[in-house]
Amino acid sequence: MLFSMAAGAVDFTPSAEHRVSEPLTIHFGEVDAAQLSSTLGINERESQSIAEILSSKAPELKNESYQWALITPNMLISEGKNYIAFGFARLPWLSVALVNNGEVSFLTQHTLNTAFNIREVEAPQLYLPISKEHLGGASLIVRYQTFANAPADLRLINDNELNSNVLTSTVTNAALSGIIAAVFVIVLVNFYFNANATNAYYCIWTLLFLLIVLDMSGLTFQYFWPSQGKFATLFSACLMTFVPVFHLLFIKQFLQLKHRNKTLHLLYNGFLAAYLLLIPVAIYSKSVHYNLVLSLSIIPLFLYTSYWSLKQSAPGSVTFSLSLLNHVIFVNFIAIGGTMYAGFINVYHISSAIKFGYLIEVMLFTLALAQQNKSAQNNLLSTLQTQVNALSNTVQTEKQFNRQNQQALEKKEQRLFTDLSHELRTPLTVMKVQVESLQYNIVENVQESYGKLMDKIDELNHFINQLMLVTDNEKLATMLNLRDFTICKLVNQVHTQAAGLFKDNKEQLEVNYQISGTEKITIDLDAITNCVLEILGNAIKHGGDKVQVKMSFFSVDSNLIIRIEDSGTPLSYEAHQQLFDPLYKSQSARTNSGKSKGMGLAMCKKVVEAHCGQIESFNSLLGGLNMEIKLPLTKVPAFN
Repeated sequence: MLFSMAAGAVDFTPSAEHRVSEPLTIHFGEVDAAQLSSTLGINERESQSIAEILSSKAPELKNESYQWALITPNMLISEGKNYIAFGFARLPWLSVALVNNGEVSFLTQHTLNTAFNIREVEAPQLYLPISKEHLGGASLIVRYQTFANAPADLRLINDNELNSNVLTSTVTNAALSGIIAAVFVIVLVNFYFNANATNAYYCIWTLLFLLIVLDMSGLTFQYFWPSQGKFATLFSACLMTFVPVFHLLFIKQFLQLKHRNKTLHLLYNGFLAAYLLLIPVAIYSKSVHYNLVLSLSIIPLFLYTSYWSLKQSAPGSVTFSLSLLNHVIFVNFIAIGGTMYAGFINVYHISSAIKFGYLIEVMLFTLALAQQNKSAQNNLLSTLQTQVNALSNTVQTEKQFNRQNQQALEKKEQRLFTDLSHELRTPLTVMKVQVESLQYNIVENVQESYGKLMDKIDELNHFINQLMLVTDNEKLATMLNLRDFTICKLVNQVHTQAAGLFKDNKEQLEVNYQISGTEKITIDLDAITNCVLEILGNAIKHGGDKVQVKMSFFSVDSNLIIRIEDSGTPLSYEAHQQLFDPLYKSQSARTNSGKSKGMGLAMCKKVVEAHCGQIESFNSLLGGLNMEIKLPLTKVPAFN
């Protein structure tokens, strides 16, 4: 049965819980004398005297705010023991005074330093026993202060209700703590296998929530530090101030606001800064009142975040939105609003709302993380499958490429041996004819036959030497006489000797050069000259009598470029690919080359490469071939 001390009369039902007089907030340690006079039925002079006595007994609350309530003998439930239930595990300050015929005596006084073991009822929640025999005709004045200056839900209960309350509270808190502890273990295991900032913040937040449940139930004060009242208060203040910090960090990281919504990211940073600034305030004042004000002001931000997250349609976004709405309803609106505004909801319901709301929120957050992780795992598996398929295709392509290369190499070797046998068979056949002619004395001029035989032997030796040089890079490198020359020296020597090839028609050769007189190049001058002459000779042999040849010298990117173009017949792509192979001859070369054995360009390629250069062939704009030789210029040392 609810009752109000302002009415002066009380309806009494023995088995029911009774709410004590409406709590009044008194500032600066002043008890309202008029309220005392009306409630206790005494004159104003006596009530003023009692008020002064009560205020003088608590000088430490001179500039503090606290609440007080009155209990008269007719409010007690039965003749046995009654208990005042406060709805809190402990209070920073509590004083119970007995007022009888204008006399004031203090029965109980709790401060921050009060240990748990002085309690007459050893229960996690705070209960004070009283009885009609103890009171006689006197009244009790209860003055107290809460951590956030929230109104306590004072009630009178009997022995049976006390046992029921303690049992229900213990079972509920044990079950809730067990569930949160199980969730924390799951989150911790998930963090171990998937360490990232989101899971780290969620681990810390879940652990803090578990400690809040234990702290609100009174188990921490009863079992962890029963003689450390100040530390217990500091611990509670720290929990209530650090929880929103890690909650905001988790929301930011889970939604990736830094990359997906810059405005929300800045707003969350602002609230984080405000919470961090209020932490020392809460610790110093031993109150979380200012943090509660901030937690109420954050409601619009959470509502918009929930709406924005729902619109993203990302894995876990719907569940995450529901968890934020749950937080707004149970924690911000009911719990914090009820704590700050008296009469909105009683303390028992506030405590249950906080625990129930946090429990639902943890479960929804865990489900949202699981959905996100599952999506990430599916994406990872899909990516891995794609990479495996790509790797398999690459391996198959590589195998096919190697197989083709092997076939091409075998074909090239077969062609090489065929060309080699052809090139050797021709002079050997001629030599055999000469030897047989000498053997059967059917030659007219023996000396001439021996001369032809020696020419063929020299031709074979030269061919074999060229073949060995082409296949032995080290031997070729040792034969080169590398020296520093100016580019002009090379150009003059090449131009002079090239002119001899075109002495019958000098207009067929055009020479251009764009070079500096100071640039140098490290080469075997004769070897490079012979390479250029070999290319010019091929142009004359295969380009026809009226072939036009253009030879250019210029430097590009620290390299000398020698470009030789002719107006002869262009080659196919396959012919360009094989042009520098030993013994390779185009169809026109096979019919027009005479003594050529297809070793000239192969030798040119080896000589140029021995100079750390390159030689390439293209079809020329003049109609025939374009041969380019690239040779590195000599590096000039820098002087300081």
